[in-house]
Amino acid sequence: MRSAATVFERPHPMSFDYILGAIVTAGILVYLTYALIRPERF
Repeated sequence: MRSAATVFERPHPMSFDYILGAIVTAGILVYLTYALIRPERF
């Protein structure tokens, strides 16, 4: 069994995917919110 220090030494391999997904999700959220506020521009 690995110790807690070994687990936190290197980042989780999926962390890049989570970060990229969060950025894309935030971008879509901003776009949809803006489209709801100003629909005449779309």
